[in-house]
Amino acid sequence: MIDRDDRTKQFRLRAEHIDLLAGTGDGPLDLTITFLDINQPVTIKAPPAEDTALSRTPRRKAERHLGKG
Repeated sequence: MIDRDDRTKQFRLRAEHIDLLAGTGDGPLDLTITFLDINQPVTIKAPPAEDTALSRTPRRKAERHLGKG
């Protein structure tokens, strides 16, 4: 969805989920993102380290799997 100022207000992404580690599908992905406030100040705080994880799949391996490298 585009607003009258030609900015994205909402978009939807649908795809088959791919498990890059196993190289298998894991069911469909249906994701909708809605932008409620545009050009408003935000405050972002990094999550605690224990709430984060490193990717176990290197980018090149993922790109090869997706046919981009």
